[in-house]
Amino acid sequence: VIHKGKTLHFAPSSGVYVYFRYNQEKTVMVVLNKNNRPVKIDLNKFSEILKHKSTLFNPLTVEYINTQNELLVLEKTAMIYEIY
Repeated sequence: VIHKGKTLHFAPSSGVYVYFRYNQEKTVMVVLNKNNRPVKIDLNKFSEILKHKSTLFNPLTVEYINTQNELLVLEKTAMIYEIY
């Protein structure tokens, strides 16, 4: 999905850029924080693509996050989440 999926991106806000790669089977979310501090983002901003999804999964940390919560993005970080 990262290489051959479609892209839906959102305008950067407060130094954080978020985009999604998706196809019929999978969706991934990419979050880039260029700030020198952690930032919390409200996932409701992305309801256009997350409206029928309930969970973000970080395969590197094996962390599950409910899409109804805020997402803490560490400083100077790029994160990829699988969406379920």
